Amino acid sequence: QNELKIDKYLNYPKGKERELGNLGKLKIAQGNNDSAIVCLKQSLDYEKSLHHTIGMLETMADIGKVYYQQKKYQEAKMILYEASNLNKECYLTANVWIDQLLSKIYFEEGDFDSALQLARRALKNASILQDRLLSVSIAKDLSEIYSRKGMYFEAYSFLDTVNILSHS
Repeated sequence: QNELKIDKYLNYPKGKERELGNLGKLKIAQGNNDSAIVCLKQSLDYEKSLHHTIGMLETMADIGKVYYQQKKYQEAKMILYEASNLNKECYLTANVWIDQLLSKIYFEEGDFDSALQLARRALKNASILQDRLLSVSIAKDLSEIYSRKGMYFEAYSFLDTVNILSHS
């Protein structure tokens, strides 16, 4: 918080945006979601004023995550689709964050077909990025989606994928 005070004092907007984002993430980790939303929205305002697209995408994904945790699925989908529309430069990592979180929301809402489509796209992009941890997380999601759809062979296949990726 001292860094934020210094950045505010120096009127350093990029520092304010970064520190508010970090403070928001800390509040998420502490389970203080309401306070996290306030910090993240302030950070997003600074990022918009600076036209800092990747920062905006990351912050929007964080806000979506908080809304997801609060079971505010409509709010989460709104901010995530806004982020998706903003992502014209196709930052692949942002696509993965957005698609995986949207998949989780649709899963919770019982729309397993939409959840499956988004999770498969997220896994494809995570594979392109060669991000093993993200791929494992998404493969777990896919296993659960397939299981809920009664497609147990596919569910088991993704559990096998999780085991292979986890041990390689």
